[in-house]
Amino acid sequence: LAAGNNDGCFLKIQNNDTGATANDGLEIGVQSDESAQVWQYENNFLRFGTNDTERLRIDSSGRVGIGVTDNSVYSGASDNLVIKDSGNAGVTLHSGTGSTGCIRFADGTSSNAEKLDAAIEYNHNTEVLTLRTNDTARMTIVDSTGNVGINDASPDTKLHVRNDNSAAAKFGGHGGSEYYMEIGQLGSSSSPGFNATGTTASMLFQVDGTERMRIMHTSGNVGIG
Repeated sequence: LAAGNNDGCFLKIQNNDTGATANDGLEIGVQSDESAQVWQYENNFLRFGTNDTERLRIDSSGRVGIGVTDNSVYSGASDNLVIKDSGNAGVTLHSGTGSTGCIRFADGTSSNAEKLDAAIEYNHNTEVLTLRTNDTARMTIVDSTGNVGINDASPDTKLHVRNDNSAAAKFGGHGGSEYYMEIGQLGSSSSPGFNATGTTASMLFQVDGTERMRIMHTSGNVGIG
């Protein structure tokens, strides 16, 4: 089919079930602005196949399934794109040698905070994997060393956690009460330290499962043995 003017040119496919109006059936063609389209007017899916086998389906809600014929059987929170294979299944992002591959999460377009609400990025030049939230790097994994940095882009140990002017890490539980051990800078411009939190918390030191030293909660007295 060819149009001898600047108008669009379309092939319309219809049958008795689709109806015969301008908004029925399947339409394949080129718009006047040279954009191409495959348009399913019916409230039904559009599928593509190779080797006499269906490979991809777009359902009437716009969900895409690759190797899947019914996206609705998966979680409604993550069924916009589903990829299925009888064996291993996966997605590969192939970036340039000095470039970055990324998956981004957005909830708007008016600011970087909305456009880059969260991201998973891998920089092939520096060989660094970065996890971001609110357009800010939160965790860094250096490929060459395996070092992990939380709030630090250049970790120099296997785990490097940075938080300026307050505790960088907190470990504990709620057995009996809320008991935690805070580690890091415990005050503004202070040296690093340890802080045992909880209404009756003492600081214990054990070796091989046996208590060897205790710093008492109220008095600060130290008991050894």
